[in-house]
Amino acid sequence: MKLKITPSSLAIVIALLLTLVAIELFFFNEKQQFELQSKKNNLALEQCVSKIINNEINNIVVSLKTFNLLFKSYDYNPSKFESLAEKIIATNKSISELQFAPQGIIQMTYPHSKTNSAIGHDLNRLKKRKNGVSLSIKNKSFTFIGPVKLIQNNQLAFILRLPIFDESLDFVGFIIAISGVENISKKLPFKDYLYKVDGFNPDGDMLTIFDNRVDKSSGVVNVFNVAVPNGQWVFSMKKPTYNAYEYNIIRVLLYVMVFVCLFYIYKREREIALKKYINC
Repeated sequence: MKLKITPSSLAIVIALLLTLVAIELFFFNEKQQFELQSKKNNLALEQCVSKIINNEINNIVVSLKTFNLLFKSYDYNPSKFESLAEKIIATNKSISELQFAPQGIIQMTYPHSKTNSAIGHDLNRLKKRKNGVSLSIKNKSFTFIGPVKLIQNNQLAFILRLPIFDESLDFVGFIIAISGVENISKKLPFKDYLYKVDGFNPDGDMLTIFDNRVDKSSGVVNVFNVAVPNGQWVFSMKKPTYNAYEYNIIRVLLYVMVFVCLFYIYKREREIALKKYINC
């Protein structure tokens, strides 16, 4: 008995095979769309985090520039330091302390403390500050480092240093602003994302500024850098994985339906051929 497929059954078989192709194309497209959307989300988050960080740092930079211009207008007269520093801190709550360090030796702070004070520390000689100090002097620009543990109270904070030079471009000293870690970290959380931000410290390990990841060991991460004055922070986010489990269940069900139809066609064609053979 020779099995011959009827034109109608052949058309159905072709349609079913095309259905299988369409199923595969559909799921391939779904995966591509997922990856494309993930990239868009990553880019949007990167831009948002960078904007928040840069805005916060720029606010501190502007305040420190203003303080330096005012202090410089009085020829860095020590008697003017406290009153000017008080006004700057009153207008920028992100700054917790201002310091003046002629030749890198901290001589004035505001607010000052008799017990936990940075006065007298030579930044040029401190092992945990030396590289950051040299970087700022070498580049003649603002340097934003941290989080670091402060010498005076061992608390985590950011340090923004502005090197001062005379008319001969010889180093004169530093104007320094201190800012608590929470001033930036509290502005970073995003409920829909799991990520962390590591700071910049040329004198030691990078410490984490923000981290809301639940599982800190598993998963591929996307990493990019956020520029800060004279350095960069590292942003890393867990890469969303394509969950193919539910799609595979649907795919299997569709395949089963197609093969059931194919089996039905085969069985029907076989019965038709068998009847023809018997009638012959």
